[in-house]
Amino acid sequence: MASNGSPDRAARHARRRRILLMIGLLLFALAAWRFASRTAFADRAVTATAVIDDLSQGPFLASEDGRRSFTVYATVRYDVDGTLTQGRVALSGPSRHRRGDRIAVAYDPQQVSSVDLASRVVGRHPLLDRWVLALVLMGVVFLTAAAVDMVRGP
Repeated sequence: MASNGSPDRAARHARRRRILLMIGLLLFALAAWRFASRTAFADRAVTATAVIDDLSQGPFLASEDGRRSFTVYATVRYDVDGTLTQGRVALSGPSRHRRGDRIAVAYDPQQVSSVDLASRVVGRHPLLDRWVLALVLMGVVFLTAAAVDMVRGP
């Protein structure tokens, strides 16, 4: 080891840069996978009117400002070629929906219990999916950190 420790520091720096780069690329790969799956779902999706059978609340999540929020999930039933099918769909925040309400859903005819709100699928580009956007943004952050690390050097 050199007296100033620079070879050790350079090795740690290079390792950190590789880790940041790998995480960024992994996040981009996950975003691409999510984008492809949402695109495939949207291409195959069939819309239907569903009836809400049950509502359940997800766990509370605390935000930075201390407010608590949660996701409401609806168990819905809808007709698929004469067969009553049941699925579960996430609604946004505290729901204004009640049991017995009718909502528009989109389902995958290849996997009929795979269902989402029609408003999240029909006429909406899959790139606008919140998970795709979040994964891309996080990937950009990690790749930027790797680039900054490379510019700054050991």
